[in-house]
Amino acid sequence: MKTFEDRDGISQHDEFQAWRDANPDGMFLNFVTQLSTNLHGAQCGHLGSTDWMADSDGTNSLTRKRKVCADSEDKLFAWAKASRVSVEPCKHCMRDGFISSSPVGNRAGSEAPELQSHVNYWLVRGSPAENGAFEFIKRGERGPWRTKRPPRDWRAGDRLLFWASSPRRELIALGEFEGETGEVTSEGETLYNVHYLSDVAAHPLTLDELRNDHVLQGALFLKNGPAASVLRLTVAEGEHLHHVLTCRNPSMANVWPELSRADVGPLAIVPGALQTKLVQLLGTLIRRAAAHGPERWGGYRLWLGRTIECRLDRNSDDK
Repeated sequence: MKTFEDRDGISQHDEFQAWRDANPDGMFLNFVTQLSTNLHGAQCGHLGSTDWMADSDGTNSLTRKRKVCADSEDKLFAWAKASRVSVEPCKHCMRDGFISSSPVGNRAGSEAPELQSHVNYWLVRGSPAENGAFEFIKRGERGPWRTKRPPRDWRAGDRLLFWASSPRRELIALGEFEGETGEVTSEGETLYNVHYLSDVAAHPLTLDELRNDHVLQGALFLKNGPAASVLRLTVAEGEHLHHVLTCRNPSMANVWPELSRADVGPLAIVPGALQTKLVQLLGTLIRRAAAHGPERWGGYRLWLGRTIECRLDRNSDDK
């Protein structure tokens, strides 16, 4: 077994990529938080090829999160049980045969820990009146925020999506929760630390755009009402917002590498076998959207032998 993790400003991205290249049938645990991991195969498509290099500042390094690697699932399960960490299998790796498709907890003789998912997504609202243009949000930097109602179950490593509230009302950046400081302001606000994983988006997502996104229909954070400064997102909402934001801002694509896919984004690669079907289906969707008005434009999740996500955005040239 081998462990790869960036420490003291030294990245192990290249070493991990070399391990993946030398062990195509291997598998690894990716730490989401200190006590929860995801199980992936070495060839997991979320990570891309084995020949891409991290930025010099290490922000998009694959080993920013700890990786524990082995040549068998049983070794990783035994290690996870002894270390008291939970394991959540990557559904794409199960689908593609890179890891076992059997439920881990039901495998005979397995020493697997109980499967749990501990990754949380939170929408963090900031007021432009107090924060200006949010110039302090810079990739790799850290800083304090405050809230009167801190969630009881958030934990270090949770994922943050930053929202500029009225009058902007836009999704602007990505980050990570690093924990509460233990301090409370004179106004009763709890201080907490965040790690900014992106700059402010050059092309943010507006409230109107998100409300027209069919994937986000019914999302609580898009509804009118009292605006909490920290609001829970479902995993599906968090991942979808990440996908849409990174499609519009490619520089953010490797903030959470395991969510980046070659079939997502303006330069998405669609296999030839699916291209004809996709074009036909998109043509149908576009005709329906044009006929029924704005409520039909936005995000769609298509099934053509596998899930494909897309957006239909109307512009002034549409006929």
